[in-house]
Amino acid sequence: ARMEKNQRHFPYALFVADEKGLARETWDLQAGQTAVIILDRKGAILFFKEGRLSPEEIATAVGLVQGELRK
Repeated sequence: ARMEKNQRHFPYALFVADEKGLARETWDLQAGQTAVIILDRKGAILFFKEGRLSPEEIATAVGLVQGELRK
C-alpha cells in the first residue's frame, strides 16, 4: 500500500520491492535501507547513495535527472 501511494505521488520514480534480496545482493545494499540510484540512458551509474540524502545530495541528484531529461 505504501509503495502504491508513493508511486502515485511520484509517477516518474521507480520503486522496487526486493522481497528476495536480489537487488540488495547485486548492489551490495544494507537490508532495510533505501537507495537512490540514477543511471544514464546507457545504464551507466551517475549517482548512488544509500540512506538519507543531504540537501546538497538532493540538489545534485535533481540536477543530474534534469540534465538527462534535456538530452
